[in-house]
Amino acid sequence: MIRKDLPENPQERKVIMLLSATDIMHLHSNKMEWIKSPNITVLEYPFDNDSPILKTELYKSLEKENLINPGAILSQSPYNLDAYADATAFEDLILSNAKEKLYAFSVFCGKLGAKKVKGKYKKSERDTTNKEIGGKVNAIIPATIPATLEADIKMYEDLENKLEQKMELDDFYPNPNTNIEAAKEYLDKKHIFNDLELRYLLEAREIGIGSRKVSFSLTSESKQSLKILGSIKYGPFNADGNYEKKCSKFTDFKVDLEVEFGNG
Repeated sequence: MIRKDLPENPQERKVIMLLSATDIMHLHSNKMEWIKSPNITVLEYPFDNDSPILKTELYKSLEKENLINPGAILSQSPYNLDAYADATAFEDLILSNAKEKLYAFSVFCGKLGAKKVKGKYKKSERDTTNKEIGGKVNAIIPATIPATLEADIKMYEDLENKLEQKMELDDFYPNPNTNIEAAKEYLDKKHIFNDLELRYLLEAREIGIGSRKVSFSLTSESKQSLKILGSIKYGPFNADGNYEKKCSKFTDFKVDLEVEFGNG
């Protein structure tokens, strides 16, 4: 929606766009329906010197992160509703959110009294002659792969390579202390209370589980953000529908970890 300020309600700014007056007029004249989305805040940029936006903590935070630029399209973190990342960098956005969730998991386990949290993302093993986007095996793809499909496959392979390099935990808590209520509050704070694997671990720890192997999605929350971003059709962003296609074909990436709890 076209706004004069940054909404306090984080649900109204899942995506923030900084567009020129000309671009906004163009979107209106072409009846772009996505600008009516209650999840998207479109702001005219540059701001007036007396704009109330300049005084908000959120604006100051975005400026500090060098995210205030003409034409910026910013995606809200699923885990910190006042944190944003450049949405145009598809892979970086996925990796940033995945890393945030991975580290949040370690903190969550620490609050449950973990002594060790260890594991890493493992690339899926796929037959190179039987590839489909997202690691699914289906019909055999002929030797001559369409350029668009080949590009999609490469994108997922690149993402998996980066996840394998960066998504790893080997954390040790020397003085474990179990605080179930603090762990619940942390899941709420990070907006991941609906992740069933984390809930199951919480419930098991409530009755004294000593260790567990856990597999959970690093990207399930990101998929919700991508659904909104994929609907945007603006200028150089997604004008050809390529970003939307990436979003629509995106699937979960999961990580395998082992948690060992202490006696505290």
